Amino acid sequence: MPFCLMSLQDIENIKEYFQNKDALLTEFTEYFSSDEVDKMRDSRVKPYLFNKRWISFAEYGDSCFLMFDFDPNNAGKEGQIICYIHDSDEIVYVAEGITELIDEIMTEIN
Repeated sequence: MPFCLMSLQDIENIKEYFQNKDALLTEFTEYFSSDEVDKMRDSRVKPYLFNKRWISFAEYGDSCFLMFDFDPNNAGKEGQIICYIHDSDEIVYVAEGITELIDEIMTEIN
């Protein structure tokens, strides 16, 4: 997806209403069955839908956000990159960090 880097103002605005609280996926039983939550489990990413220590930095169509994860799960690494995908409302692991993400982009371009 062609993500666009966000301005500092956009990052601040998104943080104010989007990742401004901690909320586990299991708190949204009207949206996620236990099977769906199980399918999203990743030992690198905590099972949250919202987390105060996730910081968006790039977006695609106002509905997908690349985020720095400063609160990783056991097998994760602080500063890893995750993606929030709206309209399936899921969080997926993307890369170990910004350097790996850029390397992947450069490989794809070449």
